Amino acid sequence: MLFLRNRAMEVIQRKHSITNKETLMVNARHLLACAILLIAGVVYAGEPININTADAEALASAISGVGIKKARDIVSYRQKNGPFETLDELTQVSGIGMQTVDRSRANLTVKNSGD
Repeated sequence: MLFLRNRAMEVIQRKHSITNKETLMVNARHLLACAILLIAGVVYAGEPININTADAEALASAISGVGIKKARDIVSYRQKNGPFETLDELTQVSGIGMQTVDRSRANLTVKNSGD
């Protein structure tokens, strides 16, 4: 299997005239991009977001398993019912279960950092 993968890479490189140096540069760029994303994730993990003030994009990024549509539902629920008193109240939003809340609990807060 490894032989076939290597052979396929050789054919692709010859067909597109890609040199080893160019291949190395592409791999280095991918590695750098992954490192930047990893570092950004570590930095982000240290600052929980306030579910009472965050916009849908921030909620979608901070809550594991929640996309933009469900994050918009959270914002809509908050606008209709007022601020959340606890993180567990997120389960009142249709489609958000306790497992979802528990997976992201470290990334979320209901209070401002000054409270």
